[in-house]
Amino acid sequence: MFTGTVSRTSVSLAAGSRTLRAEVDVDNSAHLLRPGLYAQVTIDVPRHQQTVTVPAEALIFNAGGTQVATVADGTIRLRKVEILRDHGTSLELASGLDGGEEVVVNPFAALSDGQKVKADDGQQTASAPTGH
Repeated sequence: MFTGTVSRTSVSLAAGSRTLRAEVDVDNSAHLLRPGLYAQVTIDVPRHQQTVTVPAEALIFNAGGTQVATVADGTIRLRKVEILRDHGTSLELASGLDGGEEVVVNPFAALSDGQKVKADDGQQTASAPTGH
């Protein structure tokens, strides 16, 4: 096993593969690593803040901005959110939810703040804040 430090990146993801080219500086004084070899790498990314995660299907883009619909006591509340990271099927939020809220997945376009609804048994809940 080798330990290294990311020294340079291409800054943006390749659209087709969602990959990021990076260069890692590794001590190779024993000459065990040769040019052209491929390696499997694990990168630890420190997170200094706690985040809330919601399903990607809960996100609403409209004139009110980026929002998530929550349900409390049978009433819809549209909450403005800020996305921190997009993981494809889930989103980490930088702000907007506290964690534990019931969220509406695949909300329809006419959903409005204050609307009365009846929850389905397949409800999903925003995850509690996590610090990594």
